[in-house]
Amino acid sequence: FLFIGPCIEEYEPDESFNFIKDENKKLIYISLVPIFDQNIDFYKLCVQAFGNSNEYQIVMNVGPKINIKELGELPDNFYVFNNVPINQILPKTDIVIIDAGIKSINEVLCFNNNLPLILIKQDLNEFDYSKLIKKNEAGIVLNDKRLTPEKFRDVVNNYINDKSKYLKGVQNICQSFKEARNQRKESGI
Repeated sequence: FLFIGPCIEEYEPDESFNFIKDENKKLIYISLVPIFDQNIDFYKLCVQAFGNSNEYQIVMNVGPKINIKELGELPDNFYVFNNVPINQILPKTDIVIIDAGIKSINEVLCFNNNLPLILIKQDLNEFDYSKLIKKNEAGIVLNDKRLTPEKFRDVVNNYINDKSKYLKGVQNICQSFKEARNQRKESGI
């Protein structure tokens, strides 16, 4: 078998997505895959942890099934959408908090290879992928069932200060993706 790299969808720019980053704040992008995006408790935890922060601006992708009004009144630093074009938000992002699924991980690493990962495990198959990220020191893995708003905020604050220690792991994984793509081209696949 020959690893030919991740399969990443080509995305057309979404002209209706007109989010503007506040350059005075770190941008956190939060998203869970569609099969887990109904985790309203997790999204409420995010609002409690990062709401009204002077340090962070939050873009949260809750997927198509969540009624955003269920989250209650949102703080001014929160921007919540049912769909966020990943190729448009990741270049602006300082911190990414996503599920530990292979598609989510691959998209983040392919669209922004200087962005270490904060993974939220949601399902059993995600344990293998999260172990791979931990093993390669490309990010950290959290269990949302054990997080309090205070602990979540502390983890992210510490992560910001230690983010550079994860960059080498991210770049190593991204390099392996590039090598796999080159092998794919060379083999005519």
